Amino acid sequence: MHIVEHMLSFIYRALAALGSAEASNVLGCMYEEGKGVKKNVRLARWYFSRSANKGSRYGQANLGRMYEEGKGGEQDLTLAIKWYNEAANQGHLWSLNTMGCFYSEGVALERNYEKSFSYFKRAAEHGYAWAQLNLGWAFYNGNGVNRNIIEAAKWYSLAADQNLPEAQYNLGLLLVNGADIPCDYPKACLLFEKALASGIEEARKELDKIKNHI
Repeated sequence: MHIVEHMLSFIYRALAALGSAEASNVLGCMYEEGKGVKKNVRLARWYFSRSANKGSRYGQANLGRMYEEGKGGEQDLTLAIKWYNEAANQGHLWSLNTMGCFYSEGVALERNYEKSFSYFKRAAEHGYAWAQLNLGWAFYNGNGVNRNIIEAAKWYSLAADQNLPEAQYNLGLLLVNGADIPCDYPKACLLFEKALASGIEEARKELDKIKNHI
């Protein structure tokens, strides 16, 4: 156990006792990961709950995750959605994207592409790479919005610039197919190579196709 982290745990406990929502959230993270304290996921969930109920968007997001994953107690997707939505309403980007996924996949909620698009868009416009990928997918498939390949490529590109391999792969496919955007084999090849290096095995097939085509 790192001595500095151990000392910090005393400080955060004192701040949490004084009512700090953010200190409670940090303590939740420490107990969940076993940093500076003995790992205890039940206590982590308890601290996240204190933080969430005091209005911290980070505590709300973490509490939602604990309920979603069933960590530190029973799994409860209804409560997970409640807390993710509370955090999303405060602009928490990961929670916005997560709510978008719940609506897009119809998990514990009735599938609603319009709502999922709205959540993805809010997070994507603030630079959240996973939301940019999901927004690109929504534009590509016409989920909650009119199908638009140019917009799909735009959002895939923004996520790819943040080194998200799934976005690199998807953008590469668009550049190879050349539907509504110019075909660009050299750029697609570079994107597939980056995606493959990050573990996207499907990119290997696409690279082979490009080599055979050239």
